[in-house]
Amino acid sequence: MPQLFYSYTNNYAERYWFGFNGFAKENEIYGEANFISWGDFGYDSRIGRRWNLDPLYLKFPWQSPYSCVGNNPIIHKELDGNDYTIYVNHDNKTIIFTATIYTIKNDQEAFYEANHIKNYYESQNGKFVYEVEVNGEKQTYEVSFDIKILPLEGDLNVEMQKDRAKFYPTNKKHTPDKSSNILYVVSDESMPKNTISSPSGSIGTSEHGGQNENGRIMKIPKQHLGKSIGPHEKGHGFGMQHRKGLMNWQSNNSYRLRRKNLQDSFNNALNKTEAAVGEVITTGDDEPNNFSSGKFKKN
Repeated sequence: MPQLFYSYTNNYAERYWFGFNGFAKENEIYGEANFISWGDFGYDSRIGRRWNLDPLYLKFPWQSPYSCVGNNPIIHKELDGNDYTIYVNHDNKTIIFTATIYTIKNDQEAFYEANHIKNYYESQNGKFVYEVEVNGEKQTYEVSFDIKILPLEGDLNVEMQKDRAKFYPTNKKHTPDKSSNILYVVSDESMPKNTISSPSGSIGTSEHGGQNENGRIMKIPKQHLGKSIGPHEKGHGFGMQHRKGLMNWQSNNSYRLRRKNLQDSFNNALNKTEAAVGEVITTGDDEPNNFSSGKFKKN
């Protein structure tokens, strides 16, 4: 009786284009199954290293910008997350800065402060525009903010990492566009002090208003709830630099958002110059070729 067995494995493997997690194999680079595309990642599976710089390398200065999954693929997942997302609609001429703030469920102080931050930024809607010159004429985009608040149970950092992980199912993520932040209300004593300097050196310390860790995690002391500290720290989560007004590092009393703050956030989303990671997502068919050269202005 003839043997009922067909050897097709080798031929099929040669025809099958995909490797780990469905990414395309690029066997012509380093041989069979030694290199996968991983989007624009470029991953060498023999040494566990990227070919390209990690776009989030500023958040992890203690490790190589070419490392992958924190050098431990068993414990860690590769992150691909944002701290904020900017949606641009070229048909409707709108720009929306978005973010989601996670708080611990039933933490009323954190929920209050998250709402304070949300209300502040959304009160800026309609106060700024973005102008770009096209063929000698100005095109104007209306600018607004949309901040969501999501109280969660469990470890907020774990939930945020799930949202940012490349391979975690999208339908199980709290924030599909990955623009998630965490807000904690902390004791006044737990915050470090600022050093006050002069040309002759340090002359003492002052109270630390708040803290933003790598554009992701905001810590607001209880005594500063409902003040400008929360919007200031969320400004860093939007990729804003220290400037006058709301983003002045020496004053906790100003609520003035400036057009340069929006420009900083937009430029950071395009060029990734700050610790906070942003992304610009565009829709519409009427995008000017020079759109990124426009300027934010007061309306």
